[in-house]
Amino acid sequence: MELDIRTTRALLGAITTYNVAALIEGVVRGTRLDGIALIGIVLVAASQIALLFVVRGLGELWTVKLLLASDHRHVRSTLLDRVRHPNYFLNLVPEWLGLGMAFHAWLVMAVGLPVLLLLLIARIRHEEKALRDRFADYRGLFTRS
Repeated sequence: MELDIRTTRALLGAITTYNVAALIEGVVRGTRLDGIALIGIVLVAASQIALLFVVRGLGELWTVKLLLASDHRHVRSTLLDRVRHPNYFLNLVPEWLGLGMAFHAWLVMAVGLPVLLLLLIARIRHEEKALRDRFADYRGLFTRS
């Protein structure tokens, strides 16, 4: 059963808008390949490598949607135990920063990043709640010790 469909749709729409707007701002600015753009490209590449590790770690459980299947299991791995929500913090956030830097899309970053981060926080809170409700041993990002 898919959970929090509204946030998922809003986040996907915001990501698409951000990506297209960054490209447009880069074209309008006439962005050239410089040191900042190269750092952005490296961030995007690193974020994609991180995504490969996340997908590999989660296997068939990885999805864009917030789903908990009836046979869902609590996946444990070095990456998932050390970094909460690595798909978000090692893939999405660096990708957004890198894309903005690659295109010198400063306006898009100034407006879009706060929106994306707010939606991401909402998504993480819903995901944390679902995991805590499902797995008694889950210690999430927002769990108090």
